[in-house]
Amino acid sequence: MMLSLRQAAELTGKSKSTLTRAIKAGRLSASRNAEGMFAIDPAELARAYPFVAPSDAEHDAHHGAPRNSETDEAAILRLQLSLLIDERER
Repeated sequence: MMLSLRQAAELTGKSKSTLTRAIKAGRLSASRNAEGMFAIDPAELARAYPFVAPSDAEHDAHHGAPRNSETDEAAILRLQLSLLIDERER
């Protein structure tokens, strides 16, 4: 399961343009999917850029409740589950 550029940006707290520049400079490996969009392996993303948790204010605005602290591994697992559910629904 690969990440889109948007998903990678959300996980790392970096902008899509920052990640695109890193891909073009060879600091981050990515392939192109069938639509021609970048596809990034979560392990490769974690190698190049550590994942960050969204700010408390951002989380509260989206979810209406404080978040529980979680590890990078838990965040990756949540994302993988979300991607699998999205893929199954297609």
